Amino acid sequence: YLVSQRGVVMIGLSLICAVVATLISTAHAQVGSTSLTQSVTESINSGEAAEIIPQLDDVLQSLTEQFGRDSIALIEPLGLRGKALASLGDHQSAIVAFDEAIHIARVQRGLFTGTQIENVYEQAKSYRAIGNYDKWIEREEYAFEVAERNKSEDPLSILSPLARLAENYEIVGNHLAARKMYGRGLLELANNVNAD
Repeated sequence: YLVSQRGVVMIGLSLICAVVATLISTAHAQVGSTSLTQSVTESINSGEAAEIIPQLDDVLQSLTEQFGRDSIALIEPLGLRGKALASLGDHQSAIVAFDEAIHIARVQRGLFTGTQIENVYEQAKSYRAIGNYDKWIEREEYAFEVAERNKSEDPLSILSPLARLAENYEIVGNHLAARKMYGRGLLELANNVNAD
């Protein structure tokens, strides 16, 4: 009986150590992601995107081996890889990278998680760059839908997505839809701001 209790205690301690190690690794990955984002953004802005892509691939491979293919730790590096590819004009590959990031966010955090919006917008820009205007507007509309579902905490947070979608509707010549979006923006302001 004592031997079996010791075994249970040892197994319990082993499980606790494993969980703690995983939490520490995840926290380290999240802290490291901030410096990764800054570094990659600086590289892209200075025209060194081609040099940063192999480094991002190494980071993605390491994170996949450590946490699995659907880990939330992959979302940010995949989005950064997409931005780097888009800056090089490889929009088809960028669309794939953004799609993977969006997929993982939806799987891990829910279909309408607000964390996917930035990658959806970036994907929309790549669709626009390759001339696929239907997919461009479709992604912009989806990003707006997600933003709308996440506005409960701050009703005015929807104004920027509303204006963005309205401007894109104007670009493609859908002025009625643009007018409707601007009207909704005015209504949101009227309902939530105590001002004329």
